[in-house]
Amino acid sequence: MGEDKVEAAGTETRDEEEDAEMKRGRELGLMEGGASRKKREPEAEWPPGLPSLEWCQKVKENYEKRVAENPDEDWFDPVVKEARDYRKWWEYMSCSMFGPFDKITDIPAMRYTDDPDVPSDASEKDTLQIFSVKITETKQDFQWPIHVFGMSAVRDTIDHHRNIIFNRTRDDCQILTKENPYLLLTGPSRVVAVCDFVDFEAVLKVKGSVESEDKDLSLIGGRLTQYKSNLSTVELTYGYFVESVEATISVQVIDGSWSDGFSAQFTAHTSSLKHNKILLLDSGYDNLAVNADGIIELSRRVVSVELEGELKVSVVANGDNSRVQAEIGFIPDDDDRSSAELNVGFCKMEVTAACGGLLLDVGDGKRCVVSAEFEGELGNSVVAFGCDRIWEIVHTYEGRYCVDLDVGFCKMEITVAGHSLPCIDPDLRVRLYRTYSGLHIRLA
Repeated sequence: MGEDKVEAAGTETRDEEEDAEMKRGRELGLMEGGASRKKREPEAEWPPGLPSLEWCQKVKENYEKRVAENPDEDWFDPVVKEARDYRKWWEYMSCSMFGPFDKITDIPAMRYTDDPDVPSDASEKDTLQIFSVKITETKQDFQWPIHVFGMSAVRDTIDHHRNIIFNRTRDDCQILTKENPYLLLTGPSRVVAVCDFVDFEAVLKVKGSVESEDKDLSLIGGRLTQYKSNLSTVELTYGYFVESVEATISVQVIDGSWSDGFSAQFTAHTSSLKHNKILLLDSGYDNLAVNADGIIELSRRVVSVELEGELKVSVVANGDNSRVQAEIGFIPDDDDRSSAELNVGFCKMEVTAACGGLLLDVGDGKRCVVSAEFEGELGNSVVAFGCDRIWEIVHTYEGRYCVDLDVGFCKMEITVAGHSLPCIDPDLRVRLYRTYSGLHIRLA
């Protein structure tokens, strides 16, 4: 009897569970056997806090359009994406103050070397020396040697413009081999200052049999480092020079003539980094070109040197059965020229190093870049005919913001673009954690 009661109770429990399940099924619009009766009412709403469905659809359409227009690009390459984002960030933060993104620096070398009225704050500064750029690995089906063309540049905060270090057109490619994958640099045109951050850019292509078959080799934009993407690996070698000046090197034959059958390679280095040489000129297997005045046109002529260090210039002349080598040294003199004689036997050359300090402005004596503590305040004042107004703002991590400055007869809007800085040179254990604020003033 007890067992019958237990079995009956279990049957009732199962019946209740089945009734509850059928009820839930009816609420979901389901019939027995899994057939659908009708859709749920009302329809599910779009989750709150997310972009609208229309916005997501528009983003999807734009993405598909860009992929269709650029089928050869790797849209999942983080380095390529960073380069695109870098340009967008630069144009948003700096374009209104410093002009177009593609603008090339117009600040010349030897800016104050021959100037009798040198500004008081044009002196030694921390600088960056670019030694070499090479392609260490390619990820596409390139057959060595490869014909490379394009542009590479660095960008500092003196004027925020491109300082070209490599620039070749499609009709003037450089041939890279596995044994010699280094780009033949032609810059920078002036020394690179490290007053805040330094950026590196590279837009390089491999020439195909026709222009439509050209392929991307590198697309880079951002802070200095080794760049390894799905296209290639670009290795940038550079050095950080403390309290240094700019040295502009020139070479002229003053006695005899350069012998036929001899190629030449001119290099420079400093006493602190003697194993890292800067290639000034490599004639390859050809004779050295000398103009009618005896001047040898160097590919690179601007280098950094510590004010208390030594700059050395050397030449190696290679003939069919002989090799001649010579070297001279300079002690840099701020805002002055130094000359020495380089003798290779069949001719004598005068090597001149014109040294000069740096002025950290935008080219017209008006500074718009300053440093500020992350948790501090940035203040500025203007004095106009005795009218003094001071404003202060708390520095933020990223972005731009505006404040009004009222001097009575007019109002001015001051825009501050703030940005944090990463370390500059991890290899040399140099850490620069600074922030900068670009000040741009316009009448409201």
